[in-house]
Amino acid sequence: MPMHTDAALLSPCLKAGAPRAHLVVWGFWPYGGDGGKNRPLLVLSMDESTGRLELVYGSSQHVCEVRPSESDIKSEFLVTQPGEKAIAGLAKPTRFDLKKRMLVSSDGYTVIGHARTNAMLCRIGKAAKAADLY
Repeated sequence: MPMHTDAALLSPCLKAGAPRAHLVVWGFWPYGGDGGKNRPLLVLSMDESTGRLELVYGSSQHVCEVRPSESDIKSEFLVTQPGEKAIAGLAKPTRFDLKKRMLVSSDGYTVIGHARTNAMLCRIGKAAKAADLY
C-alpha cells in the first residue's frame, strides 16, 4: 500500500495544465493473462490529446544499490533515500524499470507523489538512455 503524501507536496504537480510526467501513481500492472497487481508506477509521459499515460513498472523487491540511489541495472531508476521516498509517496525503497512500460488510460490511477527533484530527474534521464528511450 502506498504511503500517504502531504497534499502540499503534490499541489504544484496537480494544477490544471501541469505536465504529468514524473508523477508517481498507484495502480494496476497486468502480468499477462488474468493476473496482475496494484503497485507504484512512474508516469514517464502523458499524451494530452488522449489522456493516455506511459507508465513504468515499479517494485520494492530486488532493489540493489551499488551506490546510494544507483542500481546495478542501468535501466532502473531507484528511490531509496528517506527524503526522496517521502516526496515520491513510497514507504519502501523502490526500483522503476524503464524497460518495462505500458500505455494506459489515466482512469484508475491515483497520484501518490512525484519524482521531480533535480537529482531524481537526472537519474531518470540516465535510466531512460540506458533503456534506449532516446
